[in-house]
Amino acid sequence: MLINKAIASDNSGNEIRVSSVFNYENKIEFNNFSAKYVLSGKELYQLNNKKYSVSSGEYVVGNKSIEASIIIDSKEPVKGICIDIAKSKIEEIIDFSFSKNQTFKKFIFEQEWMSKKYNAASTNLGYAINQIAQKVEENNTEKTFFTNDIFYSLAECIVKDQEYIFTHFQSLKAIKEETNGKLLDFIYDAKNFMDTHYLDKINLDTIALEAKISQYHFIRLFKKMFNVTPYQYISQKRLHLAKALLLEGTEIIDCTYITGFSNPANFSKAFKNEFGIPPKNMKCKN
Repeated sequence: MLINKAIASDNSGNEIRVSSVFNYENKIEFNNFSAKYVLSGKELYQLNNKKYSVSSGEYVVGNKSIEASIIIDSKEPVKGICIDIAKSKIEEIIDFSFSKNQTFKKFIFEQEWMSKKYNAASTNLGYAINQIAQKVEENNTEKTFFTNDIFYSLAECIVKDQEYIFTHFQSLKAIKEETNGKLLDFIYDAKNFMDTHYLDKINLDTIALEAKISQYHFIRLFKKMFNVTPYQYISQKRLHLAKALLLEGTEIIDCTYITGFSNPANFSKAFKNEFGIPPKNMKCKN
């Protein structure tokens, strides 16, 4: 059984659809900018020659340059949200925000390097999709929320995320644009791996292997793109989770071990270095 229902559309190429399917295998189309988000279950995508396993809370993006296919094979319904944003909406945001914009537009609408998998918790678009997902889960898709304004909001999120990636793409110094694209893919694959597994016991060997480049090259490129080393990035993600847990009332000792620190003293030192105050000074929201 396949359910594919539009919950918002302006008849100009902007649309939000929800889907529910057990088994499906076919080619799929990406529009000028499309995002495919998994609400529950797992979907297997092939974007050009690259395969992605996309699970709940993750999504892939692509443009018209992408040749794509999908496989879904599940005993439980796999639920998803598909977002298509018209080229005109995104161009309007870019033209308003940037003076030199043609290269940026080409990157978004023509380059295959912009197609990637993301953890929704780590991007502007992911935050917006999660809000939509919450409405879908609550079976609350009233028109007061899904007005045409939402497409401008989604377009703004897309531009913010893609401008961040585009800046990294341009910062890579390689002879060929294709080489830059491959390096960008490698680093973002590794970042996505860290976003998903930052609480696991992972080391540089594991991360560099995920990036498919040498440790030295990986560390140098990652720091160039994100201004922190891979270890600092993982530590920051753990500390921000710890901050959220403390605000919810979790004890310091529990936060220490949940977030992978060896002892409360090391945790408190790292927390103070990151946020300027010791964890004991964090006040519970309740």
